[in-house]
Amino acid sequence: MSTKLQPVKASVLPLVRIDAHYRKALSFRWQELVIRACIVTAVAFLLVPGVLLGWRPSLLTFFGLLLLTPILYLVTTHIILRSRRSWIESPPLLPASSSALSVWFGTFAPRVVALLGTHVLAAILFALAFSSVQNLLRPSSGLGWSSATTPRYPWHWNERLWFLVFGNTVFIGLLALRDVLARNIGPKWPQKRAAFPMVIQQALARLFSVGESSLIAEIANAAQFTAVYTVLYFTFRRPVWRMAVTYLPFLRPFAINFAKKGSLSWGLAYYLLVLQITALFAVQPALAVVNDYLCQPLPFSSFTRKSPLSADKYLLTALESTNQFYLNHTVIELQRVAHTVKRRKEIFADTSRPALVHDLFRAILLILGDSYTTLAAKGRKSTSPTTAPARPVQDSHSMAVKSADIFRPVSKPGALEGFVSTVLKGKPAPTPEPVRTALKRAHEAEVAVAKKVEADAPALERAVDRTPFLGPVIAVIKLVRGGFNDWAGREWSRRSVAAAVPEPDRLERLVDILATFCVAAYDEDEYGHIQAVLPSTLEALVRVRSAALDLGADLTNTAPKVSSSAPEAVRADCAAVAAIAEKGIRRIADRFGPTLTAFRFPAGIATALTEVCK
Repeated sequence: MSTKLQPVKASVLPLVRIDAHYRKALSFRWQELVIRACIVTAVAFLLVPGVLLGWRPSLLTFFGLLLLTPILYLVTTHIILRSRRSWIESPPLLPASSSALSVWFGTFAPRVVALLGTHVLAAILFALAFSSVQNLLRPSSGLGWSSATTPRYPWHWNERLWFLVFGNTVFIGLLALRDVLARNIGPKWPQKRAAFPMVIQQALARLFSVGESSLIAEIANAAQFTAVYTVLYFTFRRPVWRMAVTYLPFLRPFAINFAKKGSLSWGLAYYLLVLQITALFAVQPALAVVNDYLCQPLPFSSFTRKSPLSADKYLLTALESTNQFYLNHTVIELQRVAHTVKRRKEIFADTSRPALVHDLFRAILLILGDSYTTLAAKGRKSTSPTTAPARPVQDSHSMAVKSADIFRPVSKPGALEGFVSTVLKGKPAPTPEPVRTALKRAHEAEVAVAKKVEADAPALERAVDRTPFLGPVIAVIKLVRGGFNDWAGREWSRRSVAAAVPEPDRLERLVDILATFCVAAYDEDEYGHIQAVLPSTLEALVRVRSAALDLGADLTNTAPKVSSSAPEAVRADCAAVAAIAEKGIRRIADRFGPTLTAFRFPAGIATALTEVCK
């Protein structure tokens, strides 16, 4: 008998197993989406041009094209889906600079450029594939790669082909930029629970219906773009290409004839329109459902069947995940549990030490504390309603549940305190009299010039507005500038608040979970577990509200530098964040009523509670 010791397998942490469950479920959904998107891309690429352009390939050619469609999917639709998935799982935070122009340039952050780059690459490859097949089946269309007419330029490009490539690239790129500016990309978590197949069917039904975001609307946009692009290209092609081959000599062997009078015809616009419609049919169905495939609730019942942990312990462990996307899925499931009477009563009935309710509130308050820390840091000012120091605690459990010290900011000395106390003790030396006189005269001259310019500006503006040519131009510029400044103000406010509250949906769900358990405990908590955590819960919500109001006050001071619309947008956005906490406070106060006076709160917390509930 062998006496060799067998290696002992290292135990896997429960949280690692739970993350693996999430990862496997999402991977399975992603594979389903990839397979279906590949089929849709193949059908669209062969069917739409076949109907609109009369493709009639032979049986051998058809099967050859069918075998090549998976490659077409991988280099077009798939890379777009991958870029969209990265935005859903980890949405970027765009910079919020304090000027309207900086807000616009901040839109083109590295991740935005990468997203636009994937769309541009996919559009180029899709256009080249479309043109190649069209030229193969209909050589008379003249969409081949080369148009060499002399031995001097054997590698000269075909301008008809590049007309389609440029048009499709600009169109798809503009659609991607529109989705970025309109915030159509990113996680959209479900607001109500429904069967996963039903959600997918509803998303596809909206896509193929009549509406602003439907496929019909996108085809109408494609038709308008085709008309504008064709007119602009035929109008400016010769001067633009002449400038290109003049200042970019490496283009001459490939595009020198583009600067001459070419053989382009207006019929190319129809090919471009068919190309764009084909691309829309290939890509839009997958984009319409990618968010649902990734953000719809996961099958937690199948997870808990495979786990040695109970359903409640499973969720408690999952709340410790460092993966923010997985954590959002956990919070969604926990919200469902909070609104399920049977599960809620089982949690209240637990008599272990510590109670399950206390463990649950501790985990939620810790997550809420992280959100509060980020929110308070962006406000820059102290967000504590009281100046009392943090109370000493004995362990992390009592810290989070009973005292809510995770919400108490640590007092720090000012950055200039040491400098002021050591350097500026003495009286500064007086400024020499000649220097003061010169500065005074310079200031008076500057004020006089400024007043004269301000006095003459209205008259000059009226004179310019009355001119037949400059008047309409100035009016259009004012209109565009006003719209741009209005957008910049609202976008700056949204980005600034998003930097402080990167997960507003999670914050709202956490507050709803806490409020739901507290309200239900009035009738269902037979052992009075909630009484131990109710004060810290209300204190946490008050501090979140206070941090949101401080953030609004801080941003309001900077908002006028951006645009005139920024202050109003800041007030609305920060009020929406504060309203999340206020809603939870009111729900609890309405249910418990005067009995809340039995609990002790710090003076600042009590004042804020009175203000919210009055």
